[in-house]
Amino acid sequence: KDITTREIKIKKTKIHKSVADYHVPDANENNFKVISRTLTKEQAIEEASRCLYCDEICDVCTSVCPNLALFSYNVEPVRYNLPNGVFEVTQKPQILHLADWCNECGNCNTFCPSSGAPYKEKPHLYLNYNAFEKEKEGFYFDANEKNIIKYKTDDVLYTLTKNEGFYDYQFGKNSLKLNTDTMEIISSDLIDINEEELDLKNAALMSLVLQGAKQL
Repeated sequence: KDITTREIKIKKTKIHKSVADYHVPDANENNFKVISRTLTKEQAIEEASRCLYCDEICDVCTSVCPNLALFSYNVEPVRYNLPNGVFEVTQKPQILHLADWCNECGNCNTFCPSSGAPYKEKPHLYLNYNAFEKEKEGFYFDANEKNIIKYKTDDVLYTLTKNEGFYDYQFGKNSLKLNTDTMEIISSDLIDINEEELDLKNAALMSLVLQGAKQL
């Protein structure tokens, strides 16, 4: 069944009966043993309706963070055929880690229903440039420049600027113009790299993080 993000969030606010509600004391014996009766069709349907679609959207980490350092946002699924391989995102709900606000308390790690640690694994977005400069890896977004996202990793600074119909993508002495819909190269000015060595996965990732940052 198709279900929207809004419907899932509403569903998570409702209280359902638990399986324990169908476990009752054995009335035929003078003891307190618990038996599990076979569910009726109606009970089985009700029990199945408890599914909260955690594989589609979880967001538990956003609700348990005392500093609101985890932010949920939506993107449209994308599939880009890049020079170095396919970049694909199929899930609409995504999470950003607002690194400036995080004190690494571990709450999100404790309550995550999977084995993840959101404060470590989600894209680290900095809103303070001084904090961003001190880190080895992360994204930076300036609310006054809503179409620009910066990313730093392996001592290389990447900048992606969204324009009408294309991205300006700069790293080192190199610059590219990329199609906003396909991430295909429109034009390039490569100084210390050739097209065979291009890895555009960072550009694709930056475009998704920029979408989230603009929703803050």
